[in-house]
Formats: sequence, structure tokens, C-alpha cells
Amino acid sequence: METLAFRDIPNDPYRSTARALMIRAFEDYLQGGGYPELVGDLDPGIKRRILQEYFDVMIYRDLVERHGTANLAALRLLIRRLVDGVGSSMSINKIHNDLKSAGYRIGKNALYDWLDQLETICFVQIARKFDPSVVRQELAERKAYVVDNGFLHAMSYRYSGNHEKLLENLIAMELRKKGLDLLFFKGDQECDFVVVNDAGQARSLQVAYDLASPDIRKREIRALVRASRAAGSTDAFLVTMDQEEDLLVDGVAIAVRPAWKLLALWDQAWADPATP
Repeated sequence: METLAFRDIPNDPYRSTARALMIRAFEDYLQGGGYPELVGDLDPGIKRRILQEYFDVMIYRDLVERHGTANLAALRLLIRRLVDGVGSSMSINKIHNDLKSAGYRIGKNALYDWLDQLETICFVQIARKFDPSVVRQELAERKAYVVDNGFLHAMSYRYSGNHEKLLENLIAMELRKKGLDLLFFKGDQECDFVVVNDAGQARSLQVAYDLASPDIRKREIRALVRASRAAGSTDAFLVTMDQEEDLLVDGVAIAVRPAWKLLALWDQAWADPATP
């Protein structure tokens, strides 16, 4: 993880002193984001102001000026919907209808263009539904994730205490940093990510901040098994905040791992999920 390098923390989860520092750094990363300028005990108001400046630069310089966007009010509403709906199914048709109902005159194609532009400037990353058919995948629902957790806190109060969504968003961004496409599985169960490497090897990955509830544990494991079957995989990851164990469910080997540890040992974990 880049945040370890910013803090000069060794990537060594097997050494107790380094492990404690890694866990603390990850907790800060989860809540405050990963921009180096914001690492440390800055006043929350200062952090929010800096993040707002970053946002303004990205939106006004990289999108508005470059692409000549005029309808700023509608653009801001689209961005707010994306931020508030991180990790949830997104419908441009519904957003378009909501904007029309609110009195905004904006074409549906313009919304699609803005979404593409927001992805191009790396403010959001779009997850597509896992499907062997490229055509069905392009027509299916999508999800959006925001480039840094700091923006979630700075732009919406929905994420105060919402550790589950913060962790899901962080994992999505880390997967993109590793050059992996964001895919999700949705059938009668839903799995957050289906990860496919360059060799075409697929593994399902589900995010669950806490597995203490038996109902949540059962639901997340069942979704992983369904997604793994659809992807033709017998290995999967269940990413938590601090729980760790190995499971074998209906022929699928599930490595339950703390997020900080999985990300720190990603290459090793991919090669052998049961190792780290």
C-alpha cells in the first residue's frame, strides 16, 4: 500500500512492531484517505478544505474547462448522486428522470458523457457487471467508486461511521491501482468484486467489515460461493477489518483476511490464497 511508503512503515506484517504500525496506518487510510498532504493529525476542518480544493481543481480544470461543460448545477447533482451511492447499483435513466423532475434540462447522453469524463479524470471508477457476454455487460447496471475515501467524508455525511462502504470503496481503489478491472457479480446473490488477472484467472472477493453476526457471515459466504461458481473459480477472498480464518464451503476455498494484510501481501495472496 502506498500509504505505508508515505509514513516510512516497513511492509512486514510478520513482525509485531511493524504490524501494529501497519494496522494503525490502514485505519487512518480507511477513514481519511490516502493523499500524502493529509496524513497525520490535521484539524478535520483543514482536511475538508484541502479536499474541497482538490475537488475543485479536478472538476473545474480537468473537466469543466477541458470539455466546455456549461450546466454546472446538473453536473454537481450527478457527482453528489455518485458519491452518495458508492457501491450501489447506478442507473443513468433514473438520474436523468430525477434531474428532469427537479427542472434541469439535460440530455441523457450528456450524463453518459459526464460519467465517462469523471472516470477519465480519475474522480470515479466504474464497476461493470461480470458477464461472459460483452454486449450484456455493457447494457447492464453499473456501480461507481470514488478515487479517495477522504472525498466521501468531505462531501457526504452518509459515511460517518459507515465502515462497510468505506472499506468497499477502499478495496475498489486498491484493485484499480493494481491494474485490475472492477467487476461485480449479481444473480440471486451479490458479490462485490470478481477479480480477473492478466492470465484470465478469476477470483471472487467480498467485503464485510465485521463477520460477528451469524446472518451476515452466512450471507457473505453464500454470495462468494455463487460468484465463484459463475466465474469458474475454486478460490475466493472474504475481506474483513480484522478477522482471519480459512474456510472450505461447497468446494470453494475461502481465505478470510484483514484488508490491511491482504493488500500488503497481494501478490503472495493471489499466488496462494491460503498462504498469508
